[in-house]
Amino acid sequence: MRERPCLGSKTRALTPEPPGSNPRAFPNASVIIVFSKEPRSVLLRTIFSVLDRSPPDLLKEIILVDFGSTHSMLGYPELENYLSAISTKVHVLRSKVATSYPKAVNLGATKATGEITVFLNARSECTLGWLQPLLFWLTRNPLSIAVPVVDVIDGDSFQYKKTPMSEMTIGSFSWDMTIARRRTGAREETSRYTMPESNPVIADGIFAMNRKLFLEAGGLRESISDLDLLHLEFSFKSWMCGHPIQLIPCSRVGLVSLPSASSPVSDEIEKTDAEKMMIILSWLGEYQPFAYERLGLWSKTSKQKLGSHEVILDNNNHLNHPRLERSRDCLDFRWFLAQVEPQKLVIGRLLGSGHLQQQQQHQQQQQHGGDMMALTVVGEIGTTDTPKVSLKKLQISSNTKHARKKSVDLPDFWYLTDNGLLRTENNLCLHPQEKGTLPVGEQMAAKTAPQRISISRTKTAVIHILTSRMAKSSGSKDGGREQSGNSTRPDWDIVLVRCELIPSPSRWTFTKTSSILHSPSDKCLESHTLDNSTFTVRLAACDEHRVSQRWRFSHRQPLSPDEPVVDLAAL
Repeated sequence: MRERPCLGSKTRALTPEPPGSNPRAFPNASVIIVFSKEPRSVLLRTIFSVLDRSPPDLLKEIILVDFGSTHSMLGYPELENYLSAISTKVHVLRSKVATSYPKAVNLGATKATGEITVFLNARSECTLGWLQPLLFWLTRNPLSIAVPVVDVIDGDSFQYKKTPMSEMTIGSFSWDMTIARRRTGAREETSRYTMPESNPVIADGIFAMNRKLFLEAGGLRESISDLDLLHLEFSFKSWMCGHPIQLIPCSRVGLVSLPSASSPVSDEIEKTDAEKMMIILSWLGEYQPFAYERLGLWSKTSKQKLGSHEVILDNNNHLNHPRLERSRDCLDFRWFLAQVEPQKLVIGRLLGSGHLQQQQQHQQQQQHGGDMMALTVVGEIGTTDTPKVSLKKLQISSNTKHARKKSVDLPDFWYLTDNGLLRTENNLCLHPQEKGTLPVGEQMAAKTAPQRISISRTKTAVIHILTSRMAKSSGSKDGGREQSGNSTRPDWDIVLVRCELIPSPSRWTFTKTSSILHSPSDKCLESHTLDNSTFTVRLAACDEHRVSQRWRFSHRQPLSPDEPVVDLAAL
């Protein structure tokens, strides 16, 4: 399907306009670019793209803020002399002392004179017509924050890779306080391609906001150094304190991709954990147990000792949560989950949580090391009729409770609740479906006809267990391979569906023998070998002696009296 163009002219955005509106009556903008270790050519590429592709009457200035550049060509006065010969709109701010990224951003906003501040990454490339849609939206919604679609620029070839509008993603979060992305969902009507989309989390640090409102809100939290955590905290604060974040599809900015960062050292992990705790204690309120559960950290106080880093709620920029609530009538995290990101809400009493592992594999891995099998979603949900399946080797740290290095590719995190749901933190529930029956989504569609509902967007996906070296040591003696007799031949497909579509009788129970029982069918979940390196799961007759039916949650083991209770129903 061809995409509808977003711009009818250089100054007019093709978004619905209220009667009597003048799309040319936009506020002007100050573009703030914080730089440090970027090559001179990359920084200049960003500056020139802003100058060349922004209407002169809308671009008030470009403010460059140096927070520790080391390249000689970016030093004083070489950079200032070069830029002054190009445009009088480009200014450079330098701190006399070493500063941090959030302090540099806040400094730039303080010195800006435009009505709107647009924060760009130093590795950006603006496209033609990128600025007008952001300003147009903020003109109609002055309390909002506008976020462009961020496309990828190859870090080696600098090729600009435009994301199709039907494959756009929005920023979200995981309960371990990391930024995640999810699809916005298929947009079947072409006219909807240009409509703004609610965006829970600013994922790339590129956004536009009224300058006075940004400063009144305290700017970015200067006590946080991790960029992802910085924007996660700012997103929570913005939503809960009256500044909704919207993705503007007609605005596009490219961002040069960087190679994966190396594994952080122990002290860096401790510092990141301390900053995560700062966010948890500031904003999550009664939902703090979700994050503690995900991170393997348990604390109910405002002070948490993590190695050499002591977490104390700070009063920097009046960002202490209770004070903000009193002064600006901020809403709480319950509201955020209900209205902004409801798919993160887990309902029920939490019985088990963590990476769902084969028990025997866990024991062998603890003794001898190696890789481990864990239940993992394979394929995209909600984009195509047949989800893509890609097999990859997953390695789990021997201490999964603290395996939070960015370089470790962990499998999905699962929750088992007392209402019988076995689900991921992305609102996808494990569901057995009788072979030959319609998928749950299509059953729902049939019941609700003739309403115009596209249930095809709630597709199911096959679940796989992926393994590598440990599969060889376990062999196939556990009966994991499909037997010739009908007693163990599966007559159910194991699929993933949106949790709200799960019929009430579909319930999972964790037994005393570490099996996961599907109560309606009276069968147990077991691993099943497809080949030497790939496993899937199926329902089979329960057998307490079959090791392929024994499971373990990495964080919280059901029926364990030593784990603190997380009663989600009481939240």
